Amino acid sequence: MSLPLPALTYYRMADRVVSVASVANVLDSLYAALTSATDYRGTSLPAAYLWTTARFQNAGTTEAVYSSPPAGSPITGGFRALWAGAAAAGSATFYADTFLSNALMLGIAKGAGSFAAWNVAAPFGSAAGSYWSGFNRVAPTTVNALNTVVRVYISTEAILVDLWSGNGVSHYPVLLGACVEPLTDDSASAEPDSRLYGSITQGSAAALASTWLSASGGAWGDQSAVVGEPHALVTQPGALTSYIIKRTSFLAYAPVAGNEVDSSGNYVALPIEMGRASAGGARLGRLREVYHLGLVQGGRTLRNGATDVFHVIAASNLTATQAMCLTAAP
Repeated sequence: MSLPLPALTYYRMADRVVSVASVANVLDSLYAALTSATDYRGTSLPAAYLWTTARFQNAGTTEAVYSSPPAGSPITGGFRALWAGAAAAGSATFYADTFLSNALMLGIAKGAGSFAAWNVAAPFGSAAGSYWSGFNRVAPTTVNALNTVVRVYISTEAILVDLWSGNGVSHYPVLLGACVEPLTDDSASAEPDSRLYGSITQGSAAALASTWLSASGGAWGDQSAVVGEPHALVTQPGALTSYIIKRTSFLAYAPVAGNEVDSSGNYVALPIEMGRASAGGARLGRLREVYHLGLVQGGRTLRNGATDVFHVIAASNLTATQAMCLTAAP
């Protein structure tokens, strides 16, 4: 493979609503969305968008959901994503967070083998070349509530999940997969498939802030040193470890209504550039078709006639707040 990478487009899946107040039902809702063959409009997803997803149940109770890229994917590095949540941690390992009972967590792996268990040191085995990031918290236990919404956006190489409470004002977005396009594709800057595998979590401390686009640190897309706050990582090319990452681009001013469009009224999506949070902030690349947008109401899909253009994720579905967007599958 070589750069530039193909542009991603994301299908918005049908919302799944939590019907039992438990982390197990949140996981079941996530599993249902990830394994659906149709999007929110009833459109069948092409085979290239169908991730392979399974779940682990302990005595009938779901404790983990894990996904691998679609068959024939250009991701060649044995990437896996693992969601989990239960009352006890067992021997699970963690990245920047600690275990929180019954909270939803996420970790990623490369060089992964078959799933063994979520609550062990190496969930996908420990063969040579395999790496497990450890878990980060996705959201607090308050999302384990009736009417919490699990909305999934699926592309061929990355997935974004947005969880929110029933009133739509507490959002916990999560991005995972080959979600960063590197600046160069040499062996020090990219995996052999010219990609960077990563995950970005909001954490359990607080929902997405209404001012996150113009925050220079500690917001979604950044790495906080505090347990439960936002965390971001990519696996280090050629090594069995991860880089801590952060946004290197943010709005220098708080957006106001009207500046999310150009002079002709067209929505303008601004690339989100990423760099290392250490080593002088070396530049890494950009998020793949995930953009800063501006002051826009969340939960919407912006359309041109009958064609989806952007999916909007923001701090609120009720009022305009600082938002990001994904390029929509038509």
